[in-house]
Amino acid sequence: MKAQAVAARLAELGVPVLSFSEGNFEVDGEVNITENIHIQVPLCGCGLSVGRFFPEEEAFQFYPIRTTYAKLAKDIEKCLAQKV
Repeated sequence: MKAQAVAARLAELGVPVLSFSEGNFEVDGEVNITENIHIQVPLCGCGLSVGRFFPEEEAFQFYPIRTTYAKLAKDIEKCLAQKV
């Protein structure tokens, strides 16, 4: 799966995209929504998930894997609504 394509689809849905990086066989790609919120984009497979970083605790929270962009956008909205 291409991070650029995911970023374009999210932008079409009105989700702000800060940046993206393509994955390879060693690491997943990412679409960055904010400094602390990103989407994991696997090279192989069809599931996307939102990851949220909590800098005070130096910990990540990952939402369930989503197979539709609508559900992924709802997860992003939830993250953006919460203060980090």
